[in-house]
Amino acid sequence: MNEVTIYTDGCCLGNPSGCGGFGVVIIDGDTIQEFSQGYLSTTNNRMELMAFLSAMENAPLKKPLHIISDSKYAIGVVSGEMNASSNLDLVNQLRDLVQNREVRYSWVKGHNGNHYNERCDELASKATNGYLIADYGYEMR
Repeated sequence: MNEVTIYTDGCCLGNPSGCGGFGVVIIDGDTIQEFSQGYLSTTNNRMELMAFLSAMENAPLKKPLHIISDSKYAIGVVSGEMNASSNLDLVNQLRDLVQNREVRYSWVKGHNGNHYNERCDELASKATNGYLIADYGYEMR
């Protein structure tokens, strides 16, 4: 079964508590899908995790996934290699979503010419200027 390749990125302007956004590119064979969303008040780490969440919610269910991110934080907490002390609402959702999936993770250096990582960065940045919604997990702290 062919692996689905997913790129993710998140950003926050004025971290913490600034507006933020995420971008996701899902590549499944010849099909490429893009997802993004902007948030009113959040953090960079939350946007990195939101990108993973969007990826997991939109990826095909029965195929193995390869998630590529420039966030060592997001990769570490979702894979369980790093203990999470914050953003537990998102971390717990993500760990539940990947629990019964075949997922591997790769880190790529951000802003280093990787086409799809750069595209995710562009999507995340543009999302901060679009329709912004509340990040309730952040605002309820």
